[in-house]
Amino acid sequence: MKKNFSTNWIRLEGNIGSEINFTNLPNEDETPVTNFSLAVNTSVKRGEAYETETDWFDCSFLGEETQQFLKERAAKGSRVMVYGRIKINHSNKDGVQRTFVNIQGSDVDVLSLKRKLYEV
Repeated sequence: MKKNFSTNWIRLEGNIGSEINFTNLPNEDETPVTNFSLAVNTSVKRGEAYETETDWFDCSFLGEETQQFLKERAAKGSRVMVYGRIKINHSNKDGVQRTFVNIQGSDVDVLSLKRKLYEV
């Protein structure tokens, strides 16, 4: 029987829009986790003028290698290329349904110099 597989893969280029959060999972291995928000700007034509729309994505990466790489090379405002898969989460708080688009990152490239030094 032939299996139908779908691909959930995304590549986004944008700017880190928050301080990068370096933590560890509360598991036996204390797996390193890196989180930041990514601002992706798109130019949209409305009538005769172009306007900039910004979409926000929460990005998460597991592993020490990515964490160390970002500590050394990136900070809030850095331009990056994020590779990963999309994960949609929903919540209902006080009767208000909210949808969050998260990126479970597999790789990241830093396209601009960092603006803030982190303690390494």
